[in-house]
Amino acid sequence: MKVDPVLLQEFQKRLEESQHKMTQKVFITSAYKLDTAEIDRILAVFPQIRDKEYENIVDKNLLGGIIIRFGSKVIDLSIEETLDSFLKHIYEIN
Repeated sequence: MKVDPVLLQEFQKRLEESQHKMTQKVFITSAYKLDTAEIDRILAVFPQIRDKEYENIVDKNLLGGIIIRFGSKVIDLSIEETLDSFLKHIYEIN
């Protein structure tokens, strides 16, 4: 199948733009609304999200900690994940 090169180039350009937009926004999920100082500390620790637009999502089911999502990456620093990791580690020792 022959594809018009101009059409293919436009398609690739739009695909790159949409992927760029998707990876620009960072979602920080927490048990409560984080204040600016807390967000600044989080952004300081993770340089890969520092210059990106962010949104703080409040999830009342979260016991504590945060979950950071950007692009296809997830950094789960929630208490539930920490406890699960701890339990897995204990079971591996025995």
